[in-house]
Amino acid sequence: MNIKRYSFNFLKENDSIEPNYENLYYTNFTELYNRASNIFTYKNLPETIPDYVIKKLTMLFGRCFFLKKDDKIIVDKGNNGGYLDGYHRPLTALIINPYFNINQEYQIYYENNLDSLNVYDENVNLFELCGILRNDSAQTGLYNIISKYAYLLTHSEISLSMACINARSMGIATGVGEKAQKELKVFYENLLKGKIYTLKENMIDENTYKILPFVNNVADTIQELINLKQFYFAEFLNEIGIKTNINQKKAQQNSIEIELTDEISNSLVDEMYNTQKTDLDIINNLFNLDIDIEKNYTESKEESEETQETETEEKEDTEDTEKEIKDNEDMG
Repeated sequence: MNIKRYSFNFLKENDSIEPNYENLYYTNFTELYNRASNIFTYKNLPETIPDYVIKKLTMLFGRCFFLKKDDKIIVDKGNNGGYLDGYHRPLTALIINPYFNINQEYQIYYENNLDSLNVYDENVNLFELCGILRNDSAQTGLYNIISKYAYLLTHSEISLSMACINARSMGIATGVGEKAQKELKVFYENLLKGKIYTLKENMIDENTYKILPFVNNVADTIQELINLKQFYFAEFLNEIGIKTNINQKKAQQNSIEIELTDEISNSLVDEMYNTQKTDLDIINNLFNLDIDIEKNYTESKEESEETQETETEEKEDTEDTEKEIKDNEDMG
């Protein structure tokens, strides 16, 4: 799937009212991105740098570069240059931005000490300095995670749509002969559009059709697909560190499993937060700024314990109610 990582283009020629795979994928991708973009908030940014631009660059490209142009601080996605330091980190960034009239390499400032700028190639020291803000230590961003769950959600929605359409008919019709097949084609076209169409019964012997009932219960299939879609969405939120109660497995987990799941969910958002916090400190030191980053989705240990206690109480109440009903039936 060819997704434009920087600017989302929703307007397409000859758009159909009926959803198709590409449209659903774009919709799910942008919906998941919008949810993920609310993980952090950046404080005290320069007026020249919008908050959403940093989020888009770091999440979709894995990083962005801070640099000074005409005494103004700006950001750009840039590209790593060809020079490496002793830890195989890129020493330079190639910035090409026609709007700001920039087409040059910058030296990446990694440490809070100018004396640490020790490279093997003296030409690198001639470049202007820039700071790098990584989304995470590996600079992978969230593009792959968002793309994975957008793919899963898209297929679950297509399956759900097909199940809902199939629910309009009590079975699958098969026809023998050209005339019967034409009738069935018209029937299914109207079925897809939600229109009523009656098959003709005066078919001759060589052009007959018969109805084959569905093997599975359509209602159960629809409910399972709804649960699957909710599960995918909940797994995405948990994976990026946003706590959610939409988890069909959680009721069957014990406290140790829940705690382990929460720790795994927090590991990614903590990694992103710590990496960006460190990089922002270096950028602040380089350009004399005071940018800070804050988490929007946090849950204390006490809140987590309260949630588990509430779930336990609800489960006990349900068991007591079921036991009471069973006792009354036995007495009756």
